[in-house]
Amino acid sequence: MKIEQISLTHYRNISNLVINFDKNVTVLVGENGQGKTNILEAIHYCSTSRSFRVKDDQLCIQFNQTLSRIIGVFEVNQIKKLLKIVINNDGKYLFENNKSFTTNKEFIGLVNTVLFSPYDLFLFDGSPKVRRKFIDTELSKLFPEFVNSLFNYNKLLKERNNALKQSAIDKIYIETLDEQIILVSLVIIRYRRNFIRYLDKHIPKLFQDLIQEQDFQVNISLESCVSDSEDIEDELRNLYKQSYPKDLMFRSTQVGIHKDDLNVKINGQDITNVASQGQKRMMIIALKLCLIQYIKEIIKEFPILLLDDVFSEIDEVKRRRFIEFLPDTCQTIVTTTDRSHIQLWSKDKYSVLSVKNGELVKE
Repeated sequence: MKIEQISLTHYRNISNLVINFDKNVTVLVGENGQGKTNILEAIHYCSTSRSFRVKDDQLCIQFNQTLSRIIGVFEVNQIKKLLKIVINNDGKYLFENNKSFTTNKEFIGLVNTVLFSPYDLFLFDGSPKVRRKFIDTELSKLFPEFVNSLFNYNKLLKERNNALKQSAIDKIYIETLDEQIILVSLVIIRYRRNFIRYLDKHIPKLFQDLIQEQDFQVNISLESCVSDSEDIEDELRNLYKQSYPKDLMFRSTQVGIHKDDLNVKINGQDITNVASQGQKRMMIIALKLCLIQYIKEIIKEFPILLLDDVFSEIDEVKRRRFIEFLPDTCQTIVTTTDRSHIQLWSKDKYSVLSVKNGELVKE
């Protein structure tokens, strides 16, 4: 999977910009605030149909403009794909080869990217919602069945919560919703479990190889409302029945897979309690490297790798070790303020583009 070109119009601080990418490594160099991250954000947008930085799409529209446009040319399984996203005050419009989509879920995963960014540090220090979003975003890009089930679950959960807020509670209606929620929950749990088991199998060695320090016992698990057994349908049903009085009291659904969490432990303790900031960064790098391989196994080609200022917070030894672990055929786009980081790659492996005030400038 490759990105050949991206065209941006009135996107963030970028008025009009067309970039052609190296099939190996493209390095975007420039000072902070010049638009490097905006370019990565736009590429990632083509993969997930949303920004990884803001919830409101309107914030991606350049100041004093009425619309923003992203056009990406990709090669997926040796087939050209032209993806277009138009954002205006009325909403967001998604296209593939001029075919329009009515929902985000049809667009998600048409291309696949893996992003490293400073925002990843919130993965461990943030709330369970942040970690669930990571799991669900990655699975949504790979499995249409998962993303459909997740959309249905969120819709049903909203209906159930609305029903619990009514002055007259319709218990039969809520029980009917429970049965529908259980069915989609079974699908979501299965995908989440398989993904977490894959991470738990491969990340411990990756992390150890990256840091090359003392031995660490790493365990990754899914903290869920149900046990790790295979027969969980009745367990979910009993869970909703037992929670019903509490749901009535709080006027919202107190149990369910919308409260799942990703647990990462080092030597039996939560990573937030025992790991340094440097170790957390290397764990995130191990997590993303593992994700690259997971995607390759599922879709039979590497995703596009986006590295947003990932090298500034780790020393040169770890930078070089990180580069050694990257697959040679995985197209990579890097942002940096430090030109010395470019030397991590051999000269025949990369192209350099300088970014200033939302424009490319000649070297």
